[in-house]
Amino acid sequence: MKLNQELVRDVFSYDPDEQGALRWKKNLGGRAKEGNIAGSVCRCPGKLYGSRYVNLHTISYPVAHIVWLYHHGELPKGRLQYIDKNPENCRLENLRIKKTEKNYADFKKQNRERMRLVRAKSLGKELSDQVISRKMKDQYGINLEQYQLMLEKQNGVCAICGNPETTKWRDRTLRLSIDHCHASNKVRGLLCMHCNSAIGRFFDDTERLKSAISYLEKHQDQTEISGR
Repeated sequence: MKLNQELVRDVFSYDPDEQGALRWKKNLGGRAKEGNIAGSVCRCPGKLYGSRYVNLHTISYPVAHIVWLYHHGELPKGRLQYIDKNPENCRLENLRIKKTEKNYADFKKQNRERMRLVRAKSLGKELSDQVISRKMKDQYGINLEQYQLMLEKQNGVCAICGNPETTKWRDRTLRLSIDHCHASNKVRGLLCMHCNSAIGRFFDDTERLKSAISYLEKHQDQTEISGR
């Protein structure tokens, strides 16, 4: 799909109060949610500022170029310069085409590796979210966006113990598990690994759970006495 002003204005809104940030006007999946600031800052080690990039249709673009297209109806014919020397400030009044013989093609050639890494990282995250969303849909009937809404309603904690997930795998904290009725396959809520495993081992049997509670209460006094 060819990038043009109509497409850009249909997908983004321009926010001059947020350093000329672009905001999503539509929910396109993953982190592209209506009202959210689009894209992210890519900062090189040792640099005070980074450059803003946004991913659209699997291609990563500098936010400054999208802002220019948004207002002028065409991409900049040359390399953009940030008047205040801050590439994170993409306000239109902070952008101008640098007076130089180097055109945008030269810029891409000189920065080919950096742009490749930015695109790969952005595309990798998008594809990862798509895979996760597809697996959720196939297994539980909900997508990643619906999962995030459930997570927000639960304030990011387990629906049983009220604590966030603490179980880790490869040094990363896991998501809360999707709990569902094995008979109807209906999603009930999000649980931490411990609570989800616990009710699973009780086979979702409320009578067993009540019996377990009675058992613990019955022996609670003995536990307290033996602990003295």
